[in-house]
Amino acid sequence: MAYLTLTVIGTVLLILFKIKGRKFVYHPYFFICLYHIFFFKEKAHASSSQAFNAELAVVISFISFTFAFAITLKFFSSSFLKMFFSFFYSKFTVRVDLSRSGKLRGIWIYLPFLLILLWCLVYIKYTIWEYGSLESAMLHFYVGQKKISDPVLGFFIYRGINMCFALLLFLRLQTLLYYKHNIVRYLPFIAYLVLSLTIAPVGNRGPQLYLLIIFIFSDIVIAYSSKRRLKLSLGTKFALAFTMLMVGILTKVRNENFHSFRDFSYYISNNLFDQVGEGLSDVSRGGSIPDDIVSCFRIYSHEKLGWHSLYSIIVNPIPRVFWPEKPLSFGTLLALEKGASLNARYSIAAGMAGEGYAAGGFFGIIILSLLVGVYSGVMGKIYIISMYYMNYINILIAVAALRASCHIVRGDMMAGVTQGLYPFILLCFLIKMLTFLGKRKTI
Repeated sequence: MAYLTLTVIGTVLLILFKIKGRKFVYHPYFFICLYHIFFFKEKAHASSSQAFNAELAVVISFISFTFAFAITLKFFSSSFLKMFFSFFYSKFTVRVDLSRSGKLRGIWIYLPFLLILLWCLVYIKYTIWEYGSLESAMLHFYVGQKKISDPVLGFFIYRGINMCFALLLFLRLQTLLYYKHNIVRYLPFIAYLVLSLTIAPVGNRGPQLYLLIIFIFSDIVIAYSSKRRLKLSLGTKFALAFTMLMVGILTKVRNENFHSFRDFSYYISNNLFDQVGEGLSDVSRGGSIPDDIVSCFRIYSHEKLGWHSLYSIIVNPIPRVFWPEKPLSFGTLLALEKGASLNARYSIAAGMAGEGYAAGGFFGIIILSLLVGVYSGVMGKIYIISMYYMNYINILIAVAALRASCHIVRGDMMAGVTQGLYPFILLCFLIKMLTFLGKRKTI
């Protein structure tokens, strides 16, 4: 265990709980601390000096990040926030009682569900076309992934999952508020299962966990809006159990090479629960990020990357089809340094500590952590304001902002931006288009 890291984070959490009370569980910094504990709680498997240096780097990055995050929350320009929310509304009024507004009636309640099913069908059709057969499409996981032949089409297909997350959250809130005793209440669970199984072949555990977060967040919204104590619903407990099953299975199979459904079914049926248990045990250790920080110390001890991470993030929106030599993300560079193939579609996360050290030693750790803290603080502020002025639009903005605020601390920074900021921007433009078409001007 990384006792220094856990002591520092635990002390900060105790102080904040003492100051803010139980309401602190709704604060974005609480979730950020949970991210740090989950991914950085283990000590690196290296010599004592290397492990201590890695742990010290994590603590330095956490303190620097916390400083920048707190300053940004405190002094972030209110005029910018007004400009941001004026993108959707002409003015703010008061908080909306969700139980008295926004109910979808008739066949319209089925629309989010049908859109999710439509995306799943399009995605499956696309992957079959990409991999040549249904069997290959469903079993490629990590080791069988290949570069997308049509980057533009692939971008819209893969970014569509974020729209499905937003639709699922909206559908879940509708059923919790208005359809508790109607057959419609089962729609979010069917959509959840279809989405979970559709995206499972990618091999990523993150989307599976994000589906669970949607159910938990919907319970948080209901408790927050009604000023009741947070209590997980039966549906959320079901989602928790199924997500743990999927995460455990993916942890064991995503690096295996299966040639047919028969191979996969034989592998799964052979000691299924033992494999799931081993997979969950691997997940509970938080992965190999502390070990990857040590790798950064070794690989980049002499030659630093400088501003490569920031530069690669800035130019990332340019499609690689127009710029084949576009800089790779830091996570991809680290994967190549550790022996991965250039054709592999994955990257390695080393947190702010590892990526910062690769950029400029311990000074680079401080600078990168401060920059990430400012970015995370801005998104956290948007989350806080959206939760206060609560309606369906702001709830969608809040969950996207919370994801963007928290996800980047794990690394790599490119993945944090593409999986956090890009979906947030895409969601904002979609909401703007819908509010414009509906001529909605105020909360």
